[in-house]
Amino acid sequence: MKKIFLGLALVAGMLAGCAGGNEQEKNGNTKPLEPIEVTVITPDKISPNEEVQIKAEVTQGKDKVDDAKEVKFEIWKNGTENHTMTSGKNEGKGVYSAAYTFKESGTYSITSHVTARDMHSMPTKQVTVGMTSGEEAEHHDDHDHHSDTDISIALEGNKVFPLNKEVTMTALIKQKDVPLTGANITFEVWRGEEQKHEWIDAKEDGNGKYSINKTFSNTGMFHVQVHVKKGELHEHNVIMFDVK
Repeated sequence: MKKIFLGLALVAGMLAGCAGGNEQEKNGNTKPLEPIEVTVITPDKISPNEEVQIKAEVTQGKDKVDDAKEVKFEIWKNGTENHTMTSGKNEGKGVYSAAYTFKESGTYSITSHVTARDMHSMPTKQVTVGMTSGEEAEHHDDHDHHSDTDISIALEGNKVFPLNKEVTMTALIKQKDVPLTGANITFEVWRGEEQKHEWIDAKEDGNGKYSINKTFSNTGMFHVQVHVKKGELHEHNVIMFDVK
C-alpha cells in the first residue's frame, strides 16, 4: 500500500495554545480525549440529475455520536472553484445525511465538516458521476493512487493567525516517510462558508517543505486545503484555523 503523509504546520510567530488541553489541566484530567472519526458514505453509482443521499457516520471510540453541533457537506467538481455547502440532517445513531443532485458528469470531491464534542473533523471523499463502465475503469487506472493511499495530517494545538499581518503557511509533505520534493503544491484558502476561494501556488523550500505568505484582512474561521500534485499523484487535505 502506498502511503502519503501530509503534515501541515501553520507558522505565524506567536500561536495560541490548545484550549482543550488547558481545560483538561484545570479539571485535573490529563487523559487525552479520544478523537471523533467521520466516514463519508455515498452511493456506489451516481447519475447526473438524480437526487442521492450523502451521509456522514460520526463515532468516538465505540460511541455513536448523535449530538454533533454541526454537520455540513462541501461539494465541488474537481478543477472548478464553485463550491456548494449543504447541511446534514441528524438521522440518529451517529448518521447525518443530506440530499444532493449532481448536475454534470465528472469527478467530484465531498468534504464533510463535522463539529462535535469540541472537536472538528473534515474528511474528503472523491466520487465519480455519470461515467460509463469503460470510462470508470480508465478513470480508476489514471487515479489508482486515491484508492490505496493513506493520508495523515499532524497538527499541534489550535492555530490562531493575527489580523492584517503577513504570516507564513508551511506544508510538510512526506511520501513513505521520505520528504516529497519537486511537487506542485497549491494552497486553497477560504473563510467560513464563503463561495470565494483563493488559490495560491506554494514555493518549495527544500526537504519536503512548501510555503506561502498570506495576509488576512478579515477575522473568522478559515479553511485551507493543500493540493499536492506530482506525476499521477494528486492528494489534498483540509484543516481549519482562526484569524483574530
